[in-house]
Amino acid sequence: MIIWIFMILDLISLIGVGIAHLGLGFPTTLLFMSAGYLIVKGGIFFSEFMSKIDLILGVYIFLMAVFSLTSFMDYFVFGWFLYKLLFT
Repeated sequence: MIIWIFMILDLISLIGVGIAHLGLGFPTTLLFMSAGYLIVKGGIFFSEFMSKIDLILGVYIFLMAVFSLTSFMDYFVFGWFLYKLLFT
């Protein structure tokens, strides 16, 4: 059950980053919530390798929300979330 909740939250994070990257708007609130979720999840499950990457991506999404930042790193974020969604 908790895996499905994490998957839905990852999908919401992916949508927020996608909207910001494509310039369809800048969902600051959604990015802050996604960053908070990823940072907390990465901190709780820090011993797992995938959670460490989630923590790094959470910090990047936080910076993205604060500084209206989009870069090549967005493609890594897309790939990571799609990997997690397809193989979970």
